[in-house]
Amino acid sequence: MILPKTSRIWILTIAGVFFIASDILVNFYHPPALLWVMIGISFGSILVSRRYLPEIFLLSRYSFVVNFILLFLRFPLLETWPMFLLMRLIGLTLLALGFRDLKRSSGVRSGTTKPVLWAGSAFVVVVSTAALALWFEYFSDKILLQQWTNQLPTGNLALIILAGFGFAIVNAIIEEFIWRGALWRSLAPIFSPVAIIILQALSFGAIHFEGIPSGVPGVVLAFIYGLMLGIIRHKSNGLLLPVIAHFFADLCIYGYLVFWLA
Repeated sequence: MILPKTSRIWILTIAGVFFIASDILVNFYHPPALLWVMIGISFGSILVSRRYLPEIFLLSRYSFVVNFILLFLRFPLLETWPMFLLMRLIGLTLLALGFRDLKRSSGVRSGTTKPVLWAGSAFVVVVSTAALALWFEYFSDKILLQQWTNQLPTGNLALIILAGFGFAIVNAIIEEFIWRGALWRSLAPIFSPVAIIILQALSFGAIHFEGIPSGVPGVVLAFIYGLMLGIIRHKSNGLLLPVIAHFFADLCIYGYLVFWLA
């Protein structure tokens, strides 16, 4: 069955808005029941879209894999050390398996690395570091910070340092793979680059409501940060520079947490 062009445009637009809106909603409020509902909807959409609307197939698959990982991460056992880092490694493995074909597309590649893009990435690192320092000082939730520090190793200094680098590397790759990789590639057949930059930043900001930085200020900061990383990803046409910039931000977060715990 071949749908008329006008009908396809409307269906693609509505489906794209639905999936990104549900993605933002799940990031804000992700009880298991809602995650199960989105997993079911995504799976049904995968079965239908693969044949009739291939443009929606990538987005449906993105929603299915990411919601499954979010459901997986809800187990309390995974919120303590060393499971905190291990579950991120498992999540990265699931993403790699779920989107292995993206390595052959523009969804996952290093991209161009012109000097001006390196300078832009360095600017993002400086701005994000300063913004995180302000958030920790004036807007952070001390109770939430205590929960996060429970996930850090204690005692051995070498272990603390290695864990920090491990967390920053793995978490940066995972989040860039999700938002500037899988989600970006999934939205590409439907929306313009400007719209993609804004939509992925909205989703990225929403998931930080209970993360670091958290709360409404954290969502705003993460949204702006997502916009900057999105621009770098668009200009470089790859993930190398966004991952590097994100790595330094995560390293700062880890350092702030260790300093706050001490």
